[in-house]
Amino acid sequence: MNNKDLLKIIATEEIRDQSELLEKIKQKGFEMTQSTLSRRLNKMGIKKKHGVYLAPNSPDISISSLIKRIDEAPPNLLVLHTPPGHASALAYKLDYMSANDPDSTSSSQFDASS
Repeated sequence: MNNKDLLKIIATEEIRDQSELLEKIKQKGFEMTQSTLSRRLNKMGIKKKHGVYLAPNSPDISISSLIKRIDEAPPNLLVLHTPPGHASALAYKLDYMSANDPDSTSSSQFDASS
């Protein structure tokens, strides 16, 4: 497993401990020992904050904590409802994740009217 794949797991999922991360790595078809993983995380600058692993320079917010409700807006849109004052934080997190994933496409627009 290369560093990019490891960062993608950490950036897109809330990983709480190394055993959970090792399981995700195994699900992707790779093998790694806990000691190798620990050294790799340290070398890559991946730290645990608020109980979850975060990639270096990533915003330390959880997407799930920022979304109250999701509405579909056919044919291809989703409307994400947040607690008051949290829409821009969610947009930032989504833009950050999208910028670091060449396979993703997203467009965040902040509208405080609703």
